[in-house]
Amino acid sequence: MALSGLRERRVAGTYDLLTRAVGFLFIFFCMCPFLFPIPGLPSNLQMYGLLFGVVFLALNAFRAARAVLDNVAFSALLVTLFAALIIAVSSGLTLGAFRALFNHISIFVVIIAAYVLVKQYGFDERFIKAVILVWFAVALVQIVFFRGFLAEFIGSPNWSSSSRGVIGLASEPSFLGISCFYFLHLADKFRTNRALFLALVSFMGVVLAQSAMGIIFIAAFWVMLVFDRCQASTILILGFVSILFVALFFVWASSSDSSSRIVSIVATFMDGGFEGLYLQDESIRNRFNSIVRALSSSFGNYLFPLGMGARIGSGYGGILCELGIFAVVEMVVVSLGMALQFKKQWVRVLYFVVITGLLFSNTQIGNPQLLLVVGMNYALSPHRLERAVLFRSPRGVRRMLETEGVE
Repeated sequence: MALSGLRERRVAGTYDLLTRAVGFLFIFFCMCPFLFPIPGLPSNLQMYGLLFGVVFLALNAFRAARAVLDNVAFSALLVTLFAALIIAVSSGLTLGAFRALFNHISIFVVIIAAYVLVKQYGFDERFIKAVILVWFAVALVQIVFFRGFLAEFIGSPNWSSSSRGVIGLASEPSFLGISCFYFLHLADKFRTNRALFLALVSFMGVVLAQSAMGIIFIAAFWVMLVFDRCQASTILILGFVSILFVALFFVWASSSDSSSRIVSIVATFMDGGFEGLYLQDESIRNRFNSIVRALSSSFGNYLFPLGMGARIGSGYGGILCELGIFAVVEMVVVSLGMALQFKKQWVRVLYFVVITGLLFSNTQIGNPQLLLVVGMNYALSPHRLERAVLFRSPRGVRRMLETEGVE
């Protein structure tokens, strides 16, 4: 009996060690989804985060099944995944359909895996800090010494333009900026050195990436964070200082000779407003047109699925075209998961609207960085409040926690 017990403890220890190792790899490749391009796969996002997420769920099949059954949002994602599989097969298994299906599988797998991982092992602050520091170190080396540092290990890197920022471990500066936006959500959860990492990630996303899109995302996060954590008087002071800073920057940029893309965008806006930006900036024009085409095509088809395979330069707009009404489930689950970042009810509601708008831009909804944050937010939200926390008042939350005996 003693020998049998020892053998069981060894097996349990080995299983736990394996599960933890897979969990670390899952987090790493979710935070670094552009690394180690797979030959023959024409995509900047790689599949490693999804693959390790599948392995982690397989090792924790019972917990994963329980999470899906207990959570209405996750159950709805499972139904949507089945719909995506049927639509993908009916669209013909082309490379374009496979890329689209990859996004929908990732939405389900990465969110559930992140949820189960945090519920089982907690939020691994030290490991996440280490990965963020690696990103910062690489971006710093690129801006100081060589812009192409480690680019050979990144999928579809675009780093050669001196008028743009560096790429870090992303494929282009705008993706570095948006990666920092997701990292801010993780850094906000830190118990130690929280302010330092928030500042570090913001510096990387604004100064090193120099991406207008990244700055818009990061600014949205900071506005919501100030609303959520500060008193009304502090918000007014910070708002006044921010407006003054932006005004001074616009005045400087309009008369600057810098070749930076951000300065160019500001100068164009100062000269011609939004119409001037649309007419003179091809990138902004293409992004706007992609959103309009996606919404027009989807609603023109009465939210029936249009199938997979077409390249659509809009995150939510793309999945809306592909899955039609089924995509609304994915959009609500993702936006709700992001809104759980904040504590105040009205800030959660506002951020739900803001993040929904931002994710209609040329972002990738299958990006594991986004889905990792969503899954962790669901796991770290108050006990049994995932289904309705967005619309529940703080007093109702306290009353439910007291009723359920949660401290």
